Amino acid sequence: MNNSRMETGIPDIFSNSDTVTAKGLDMAPAEEQFSAAHYRYDLPQELIAQEPLPDRASARCLIVDTTATIKPNEVVSLTDKHFSDICDYFNAGDVLVLNNTKVIPARAFAHKKGMTPNEENSVEILFVQYQGGSTWKAMISKPVAAETVLVLNGAADAEVTIKSCDEEGEVFLDFNSSTGWDVLDKIGETPLPPYIQGRGHSEEYISEMYNTVYAKERTSCAAPTAGLHFTPELLDELKKRGVKVREVTLDVGLGTFKPVVVKDLRNHAMHTEHCFCPADVIKDINEAHQTHHNVVAVGTTSLRTLASIPEEVWKNPTDFSTDTNIFIYPGSETAKRVGCIDGLITNFHAPETTLMMLVSVVAGYEPIMAAYKHAVQKKYRFMSFGDGMLIKRTSWNNGASCNNRASWSNDVDAETEEA
Repeated sequence: MNNSRMETGIPDIFSNSDTVTAKGLDMAPAEEQFSAAHYRYDLPQELIAQEPLPDRASARCLIVDTTATIKPNEVVSLTDKHFSDICDYFNAGDVLVLNNTKVIPARAFAHKKGMTPNEENSVEILFVQYQGGSTWKAMISKPVAAETVLVLNGAADAEVTIKSCDEEGEVFLDFNSSTGWDVLDKIGETPLPPYIQGRGHSEEYISEMYNTVYAKERTSCAAPTAGLHFTPELLDELKKRGVKVREVTLDVGLGTFKPVVVKDLRNHAMHTEHCFCPADVIKDINEAHQTHHNVVAVGTTSLRTLASIPEEVWKNPTDFSTDTNIFIYPGSETAKRVGCIDGLITNFHAPETTLMMLVSVVAGYEPIMAAYKHAVQKKYRFMSFGDGMLIKRTSWNNGASCNNRASWSNDVDAETEEA
């Protein structure tokens, strides 16, 4: 089944422009410093991975080491590895933070009740977030009037009633006779990203490969893809070496694909996602920094969860739950929040996206643009099913004292709303 529907708002990632000049953003004119164009690079379409690798750990992994000594003509130390080598970069006492969210079978098709299914009266629905009871928040492929009753294809006895629908296709709907979970488990499909153009495998295989091996919480309609490279064997080996493997949860929504359409990044409206971090994880991170061990986040979602934690919770750890829309980009007040980690495992992201901006804070703008240029030249696989990257920040193996956290973790009321 083709996966090309519902692509409104997806950025044009097949740019023909030249790779952006790796000049420091702080040297750019004020009117250019916060332009998304600084995060543009050429991404050949053939480098966008369309299939998962059967062996997750066989993916390549680019080591971006901002601590290493470089040659005069280099921007940053880059080493080509495979993800199966990742354990070599960890020591006993380090903390690895995973996002344990699980992608639900959120994609379904429906038609108006009482009508023969055809293109005119059929819609695609992406069930984004369970609201409780029989109510869901969803995205729909075309506007539908409130109180319209839809019959879900493949489950003739399953109907939903549209309660509201806005101009962008966000709807709230109610299932007629259940919570909806049983219906989605029966007829729902795993929602692959729009840049993956075909499914080509069974739903069972896609569901397995588009989820991490540690996925637990059924809360997302997109995967925290940096974690797709881990196997049970790699996680076991890390634990044997004394690495503390810890979990947070961030519900990944469709907003992760939302493009930056404003000229000034400071005017970009970041999507909101729910996240949760247990008190024990905060304590372990504090201890790791106090004892000069590394804290490594797996994926931008894990990092955004940690970066959303306010100073008072770092000082007095408690379970932390919030709806966060934190936007981290070079020159922002939130940029200092990445000080909660010493390293980041991530995939290769689309040009001019908020994900590119976040990793530019973690590694530095010039190093990340150099890394992406290298990855294109070496034909790394990009995006969700693509290869990985380990960014070693300048604090790697140094471990900032938690007494210094005030420098990056100030009051987050402007970015988060406590749940």
